[in-house]
Amino acid sequence: MTRPTITSLIALLALVGAILLTPRPAAAATGPRVSGTRVVEANGNAFVMRFWNARTP
Repeated sequence: MTRPTITSLIALLALVGAILLTPRPAAAATGPRVSGTRVVEANGNAFVMRFWNARTP
């Protein structure tokens, strides 16, 4: 085998290895999401942001 052929085979193996080892994205989001102009929780209920300050007397 000639040197360019060996180099091409190594590059091809590196490319195939990179494709096979690439992490896959998550299947589905499980947290809050945006629906139109509203933020909704995973179960479909509207998200209500509550604030509680423990320092107030």
